[in-house]
Amino acid sequence: MEFTLRQKLGLILAPIVFLAFILLPFYHSNPFAHKTLAIFVTIVILWVTEGIPLSFSALLIPVFATTLGLLDPKDAFLNFSNPIIFLFLGSFVIAKAMSYHGLDRRIALGIISKKWVNKPSRILLAIGAVTTLLSMWISNTATTAMIYPISWGIYTLLSKNLEEREARRFGIAIMLVSAYASSIGGIGTPVGTPPNLIAIGFLEKYAIKRISFFQWMVLAFPGLIAMFFIMVLILRGRGFKGSIEKGEFLELVSERFSKGEKAVLFIFLLVVFLWVSPGLAGYLFRQNQFVQWFQKSFHESTVAIIGAILTVLIPLNWKKGEFVLPFKEAISIDWGTLLLFGGGLTLGDMFFKSGIGKDIGEIIRTNFPIGNVLILSIIFYLFSIFLTEFMSNTAAVNLVVPIAISISSAFGVNPIIPVISSAFGGSFAFVFPVSTPPNAIVYGSGLVPLPSMIKKGIILDLAGIIICPLMILWVKIIT
Repeated sequence: MEFTLRQKLGLILAPIVFLAFILLPFYHSNPFAHKTLAIFVTIVILWVTEGIPLSFSALLIPVFATTLGLLDPKDAFLNFSNPIIFLFLGSFVIAKAMSYHGLDRRIALGIISKKWVNKPSRILLAIGAVTTLLSMWISNTATTAMIYPISWGIYTLLSKNLEEREARRFGIAIMLVSAYASSIGGIGTPVGTPPNLIAIGFLEKYAIKRISFFQWMVLAFPGLIAMFFIMVLILRGRGFKGSIEKGEFLELVSERFSKGEKAVLFIFLLVVFLWVSPGLAGYLFRQNQFVQWFQKSFHESTVAIIGAILTVLIPLNWKKGEFVLPFKEAISIDWGTLLLFGGGLTLGDMFFKSGIGKDIGEIIRTNFPIGNVLILSIIFYLFSIFLTEFMSNTAAVNLVVPIAISISSAFGVNPIIPVISSAFGGSFAFVFPVSTPPNAIVYGSGLVPLPSMIKKGIILDLAGIIICPLMILWVKIIT
């Protein structure tokens, strides 16, 4: 891969800025805050420029913390064993098993092959629905990578029956749906995309508020539904004419389930049940003793690891030693995200312990009268979107959420809605091909002109502001 000018600048700027912040007396009365600020700014530069891989930048955080005497090694690396890390780990392994056996593709084709999906506009709706559904459980990138060839196949078949201009419009729409719906679906569950778990982790640690799997789904529901239909309306435009023959899709769906698919489906349904039912039971039965035991015993992280272990424990062929997921596949998951999250939590620890977060909150509270949950939510939503257009959404949300908690606390505002809005903003980067991997995948098709992606993306980004008042209203309704 080419070493870009941006990366080179990052490698040059990071040490210069670090030394400047260490040597200049920004926080002369608070050495802990002084050194933390130097680390924070340096990591921001490395994350924005990707001077070194993001996960290794994250590992620099505990290294700096120990070598500068801010934390002892045990505390510096403690966050890399946070339960949320293991929720990431388990969900990645389960998603890998689904992809390995083609279960995700079967689900997608099963929906596309339905009789009612017989017109271009309905095809867009179906592609959007299945992409949204799948990305609630597997990574946005994996979802779009899997949906993309299906969408391309549909475009190829349908373009034969459309006029050239209509075919071009439909190609743009189906490609953008394949990318945008995965980003929208990712907000639907805690495991849908890393920013969700980052928000949950920070809220539990610093706002003393634990959000269960079920509670997150309930909170995200109105925003997900609203964004889905806004996306469909924007991309559908005035509609399309034509029909599609789906013979080859029907043929693929008619194949019998393999033993591997059946086993993965069992594991997936078991894990989803154990993720959702403790929160649902708590909502329905409140302080029942059994419910309390159930919630305590089956934490989301524990359930995810149970599912991951089952993928290498359930045999498909005992004599040959074949299991649901080969070990070499299980260990090929995205370990970088786990390291990035652990480093982000450590940086958050230092951010709060140093008092920087409180100071930022006080400065803004004193100079800007914005102490309203709606205004704060919109600000942090837009801030996350802005950062995510230029850097990893995981890194962006790691930076924004601690600030959101600090400023919300300074104004006496419950930080839950601003923090969740920050996480959603980290998912809603629709404008540029480089903003998210799904955007890059569909842009590579050659069907989506850059001006079209920018135009549709800006409209969808701004439309996403509606989720902030929706969540506030929804919380009032359900509590």
